[in-house]
Amino acid sequence: MISLRQEVSILHKWYIYIILFANGYQFILPVPYSDSSNIVLTNLPQWAMNFEVIHGVFLADFLFILYLFFIGFRYINDTLKFKKALQFALAIIGLSIAGILSSFVNFEIISDYFEAIKLSLFALFFLFVVFWTSNFGPVIVLRVFMLGLTVSGIVNLYFTFSNPIRLLGGLPMLLGQNGPGGSAGFLMFLAAWFSVLATKKMDKLLVILYILINSFLLMISYSKLGMLMGLLGILSVLFLQFRSSRPQLIIKRIAYLFVFLFSFFTWLFISSTGEIITEGASAFYEQKIGDDSSGAIDSGDMERLYYYFAVGEVFVDNPMFGVGYNGFFKAISKTNAYSTGEMSEEDSSLNANPHNAFLYYISANGIIGWILTVCLYFLFLRAFYCVLKPYGLQGFMVFCCIGGASLIHTNTLIGFFNTTIMYLPVGVAYALNNQRDQIIKKRKLPLENIVVN
Repeated sequence: MISLRQEVSILHKWYIYIILFANGYQFILPVPYSDSSNIVLTNLPQWAMNFEVIHGVFLADFLFILYLFFIGFRYINDTLKFKKALQFALAIIGLSIAGILSSFVNFEIISDYFEAIKLSLFALFFLFVVFWTSNFGPVIVLRVFMLGLTVSGIVNLYFTFSNPIRLLGGLPMLLGQNGPGGSAGFLMFLAAWFSVLATKKMDKLLVILYILINSFLLMISYSKLGMLMGLLGILSVLFLQFRSSRPQLIIKRIAYLFVFLFSFFTWLFISSTGEIITEGASAFYEQKIGDDSSGAIDSGDMERLYYYFAVGEVFVDNPMFGVGYNGFFKAISKTNAYSTGEMSEEDSSLNANPHNAFLYYISANGIIGWILTVCLYFLFLRAFYCVLKPYGLQGFMVFCCIGGASLIHTNTLIGFFNTTIMYLPVGVAYALNNQRDQIIKKRKLPLENIVVN
């Protein structure tokens, strides 16, 4: 296998960093359209949005395509030598093929083919993440990716406060709400993982900054599920930070946590900004959790339930190939579940989706699409179970948090399998597991004795 550390140039290395940064940067950017207000923001600069180079191909995708054409093609054979990672990549390619077949059977528009083919691009991206991590180490890959996420979070907060669409309890609602909020909540577990891999003080500061920005961002997203995913991420950080067996260190960290919480809640009670945050929390509770019936911001619980019934009807009529990526609107509008009026009203084929990754693929690609997404999901869980197993009980608790957050994400948003939000972290996990397997093979050590950094 070619070693990138030995032969890579500075420009080559920095271009890889740009790709990783761009992949993180795309997830928490402000969304210029808000469903809750029907307002389109036209004053967002291009750099503050997920820039679409060609239809369905965004900047991060385009940068990776250029890398493949000019540099990466020389390393493709090396990426294929990671056998377990190759199995995961083949499952992604299988989902891509299922999408191509579905697009052929249910031809709507040519972009359906592009969306299906793009999954094969993600398969290559996943393999290259495994390759890059194996050569550069997991810390640099996650550091650059998290830096991209952090910067995009700062950008979103800036424009959220500069262009407040709607206020709730005195605070503006996040531009994009569930999209950026869901991504920030799911990827919060990276802070826990990165905190035990990294050793430099600057990396520890990045973790703190990442947690603080994401926590505030999630607070003003007013997304129950996003907040729950973020809470699971914070619990992951605490589990791994308290994994040490030294009682003095555990007591010291608990004391720091207590001082921070005491200072925070004191500030909430005595400051005017804290009063605004408290009002926002109260309004959020009444709107989304309490018994308020004044037209809550999110009546999604019942709507999401009815999507299962509606997609079930679509699947019964189209079990093998589904209805294609852009056929959902036409198919769902004919179902009995949709005619009840309990679902959210879909207004176009471009925006209509079941708000659930598994439902999205079973409706678009039929039974094959559903089976492949379930396989990918369990392979994702298996990779993180293996990478966290050496951390003992704390590692298992973090794994449960990741499983819970990913389950919430897949049952809330459709981007788990058709963006790199899952493929990049799991690529790092596969690289670490591969290194551990190599150590076990050479030294014949038990798995629980090996922690790969």
